[in-house]
Amino acid sequence: MIFLISSLDSKIGMGHSARCKYLKDAFQENGISVTHLDLMADESLNNNYLLKSIEGNQSNHIFIFDLHHLHINDTLIKLFVGLKKSNNFLIGLDCLIELSAYLDYLWIPSLFINQETLKEIKCDYRFGLDSILLPKIKNNKNKNSNNAKVLTICSGASDVSFLGDWLLDALQQAEIKTVTKIIWIQGPFAKKPDFNTRMSRDQEIEIIKSPTSLISILQESDFILTVYGITAFEALACNIPTMVFSPYGTKDHQNLILLKDLDICDVSMDISMLARDTKNFVENSEKHADIIYNLRQLDFSIGLSQFVEFVTKKLI
Repeated sequence: MIFLISSLDSKIGMGHSARCKYLKDAFQENGISVTHLDLMADESLNNNYLLKSIEGNQSNHIFIFDLHHLHINDTLIKLFVGLKKSNNFLIGLDCLIELSAYLDYLWIPSLFINQETLKEIKCDYRFGLDSILLPKIKNNKNKNSNNAKVLTICSGASDVSFLGDWLLDALQQAEIKTVTKIIWIQGPFAKKPDFNTRMSRDQEIEIIKSPTSLISILQESDFILTVYGITAFEALACNIPTMVFSPYGTKDHQNLILLKDLDICDVSMDISMLARDTKNFVENSEKHADIIYNLRQLDFSIGLSQFVEFVTKKLI
């Protein structure tokens, strides 16, 4: 059996859990039994929640951990040691580089990792464009071709950077005339965004809380503005002109540079200039054509299919 354990809460958002949902679906499509457990960051590992959930199934299985830094502690290390002693195969995703000595494999869905960090990894690993874990997203051929232009904003499911307090006003003041509708995706842990600027007659703002299908909304968009993370790659896989930014300063700086160099999206490197950068991006039709052409040359589902193949071989 495969166990997927992911972090989920208001400080983290849904990225880890959403990625594991894609993994679970892919494994089940291949007839493989999977248990997916979301581990809340405010839920201590010391309360044995995880141990109770896997009780009786602690030997000869594959455990895939997609955890936020908030879950890295001595209790997690003890859990890893115990699972290894019971002949389980442990895979870490994303943020578990510092615990690589306790893992069998580290799969890092990231474009860039600096050389000093790579030297710290003590198990086999993989990263790069083909490490992104996304299903095959079919192109939506029913998109309206009228003059209405929709900008969809994905601010992060937890919106811990409080973009909802100012971004809509900033975009209104930037007067992006080619956009007739703004859709704000409000995650389950984020508060409803506030805006005080008077709406133009020719523009509408719609707030959608916890949509059942984010992909379908992205596919109906003309432009997407998103934080760096799994949603950014979902947007790119939809072949929609996208601007990506990081609300966390320089945290994702190198990944943003690589995305820009690939010319598969535009990026905003300074959050204080985000509204202006978005306006410039939306109004640059030549840039959109280049981005869409380059996106159509890529298959973002390669990483997921190769990950499933890799794990399946370990089950045999």
